[in-house]
Amino acid sequence: MPSICRVCIESNILCPACQGKLDRHEISPIEVAGARAIHALNKTIQGPKIEFKEIKEIGGRVVIIANPTHSGRLIGSGGKTVRLLVQTIGKPVKIIEKAENEKTLIENILGVPVVTINQVYAAGSSVSYKIKIGKKYMHRIDPRFLDIATHLTGKKYAVVFE
Repeated sequence: MPSICRVCIESNILCPACQGKLDRHEISPIEVAGARAIHALNKTIQGPKIEFKEIKEIGGRVVIIANPTHSGRLIGSGGKTVRLLVQTIGKPVKIIEKAENEKTLIENILGVPVVTINQVYAAGSSVSYKIKIGKKYMHRIDPRFLDIATHLTGKKYAVVFE
C-alpha cells in the first residue's frame, strides 16, 4: 500500500502528516510521484485497480514492488502502462513481483533463473551471499540489479556463473 494518504495521492499538495514523513525522510518525493502516477493511471484504465506494495528509488531507477496479481497490469499490454509511468515519473521504472522467498525475489529482480543462493562466511563474522546462475544467462545480468536486491533484502550479493 502507498505510504501517503489517499487525500495526498488525489491532490497536488501534502497534508501535514505526509509532509512530516517527507521532511523526516520516511518517504521520498519519488514515492509521492509514483503513487500519484499510479493513481492517475487507475482513473484511465478499465478493470480492477492497480495496487502496489512500495516504491523505492535505487540507483537512479524507480523500483515498484507489486503483488503478483497486479504486476502484469502495471506493465500493461506491450509495456504500455510502464511506459506511461516512465514518462510521468521521468526515470526508468522496474516492476518487481513481491515474492515469499529470497530465491524467487532474486529471480524476479534479475530476470533469469537462479540455480542456488549460498551463504559465504568471511573473516570478521561478515556474511555475504553468492548467487549461482547458468553461464548461458551471463549476458543478461545487469550489475545495477544487484544493488536493487541488496537494498530490498539488506544482504550483500555476488553473482557466479556455472
